[in-house]
Order: sequence, then structure tokens, then C-alpha cells
Amino acid sequence: MHLHLRWSLSKYVVLSASLFVTVAAYADDWREIRRTTDIVIGLDAGGIRRSGSIVEAAMVTVPKDNPLGPSIPYYDVIDFRVDCSASTAQILGSKSYFGTHQIGSMPGDQQPSQSRGGNLDVICGEYRSLPAGAETAFDFAQGAWRGQ
Repeated sequence: MHLHLRWSLSKYVVLSASLFVTVAAYADDWREIRRTTDIVIGLDAGGIRRSGSIVEAAMVTVPKDNPLGPSIPYYDVIDFRVDCSASTAQILGSKSYFGTHQIGSMPGDQQPSQSRGGNLDVICGEYRSLPAGAETAFDFAQGAWRGQ
């Protein structure tokens, strides 16, 4: 009985510690990387995964025109993969939201395509110099057009 209780308790401690480390390692940090008159784009800097020149992350796009008004944001969260050396990008899939409710999804691209522009530079490393951002994509979307 004592051995069983000790084993259960040690599994609990290990599980709790691993969950804490997982949450700390993947804490979201949605940072604004681009703003135009029509759209705000954010990057989940806390969720970036890098292997050599390959970067995988999520981006949020928040259009200025929102059919439900500013109190319930409409936004898309897009998972993507970038090859920084080859300057290619591939959308892995996307989900659309009204507030916290998912209203749709789209599959990703079959193949990567050539990518140009400032977003690629930011995704490949410059995001580190941006100010810290929102904890969730919803929080980012909710504040994207506040005061505009």
C-alpha cells in the first residue's frame, strides 16, 4: 500500500512539473508585426518552433471592417511554415473566429510558395525586437483596432 501511494504521488509530481514546463515553454505572446488601413497582423512569438532555417508558427489577421462591431472581434488564426533560407512559405491551415467561437476552417497549401516582403524578415528573426504582446489571439484581436 505504501509503495503504491508513493508511486502515485511521484507520478503526480512528475506530471505536474511537466505540465508547468509545457505551459511555460508554449506561452502565447501575440505581437503586432504589420498594420495597414484595412488589417492588423500579429505573430505568436511565444509559439514559434524553429529547426534550422524552417520556422513554424501561428499568425492572426484582424480586418478593420467587422460585421459585429468592435465588441466581438472577427479574426483568422493561420498556422504556417517558412523556410527562411529558400524564402518560401506554406499555410498549414487556418481557423476563423467571432469572439472565442470558431466559425470555420480551411485546409493548408499542398506546397510551399515563394514569399517576399517584410513579414518574412520578421518571422525569421526580427520578431524578437518587437514589444511583448497579448496572451491570446482573442485578446490581440479585441485590442487591434481599439482607439482607432
